[in-house]
Amino acid sequence: EKVEGEGEEKEDKKGHYRKEHRDAKKKRAMVFVEWLIETFNLNEDSLVLDVAGGGSSGQGSSVCYELRKKKISCTVVDPRPLRRRASRMKKGPTIETSEEKLKYPLQIKKEFNANTFSNDEECERVWKNVSVLIGMHPDEVTEPIVEMALKNSKPFAVVPCCVFWKSNQRRK
Repeated sequence: EKVEGEGEEKEDKKGHYRKEHRDAKKKRAMVFVEWLIETFNLNEDSLVLDVAGGGSSGQGSSVCYELRKKKISCTVVDPRPLRRRASRMKKGPTIETSEEKLKYPLQIKKEFNANTFSNDEECERVWKNVSVLIGMHPDEVTEPIVEMALKNSKPFAVVPCCVFWKSNQRRK
């Protein structure tokens, strides 16, 4: 499969992403994290809520991983299990080893909506302490992130990947 405009294949014959493509994706997460820290003044007392970060691309969990390396708490809200590549875990502190020192859970395995944080003491505690909501390519939950953040006066940042125009005709 060709990446438009580049003339290079992004996948090898086995369907794995080439190293250059993986490195570029990792840099995206690092750049986004630096921007989040600077823009929202994040520090060790902050809590970032990463919506839909457990998915197939692994981008959101990459963001959480980069935040946690900087000792900033990050909780992923996603019903799907987190993808954890062994290569990512070999470098620096891992999510698993640093988790016991963190104040908040690594993941809330629920769909993100208005009811996610009600009727559950741990979820309510997380929501109360959220410093910023983020979504790195959150797909269909892009609008719910923005709506929930605005409704609850919480800062947010979303890096959309597509607009799902077939499902949302008004987004053209």
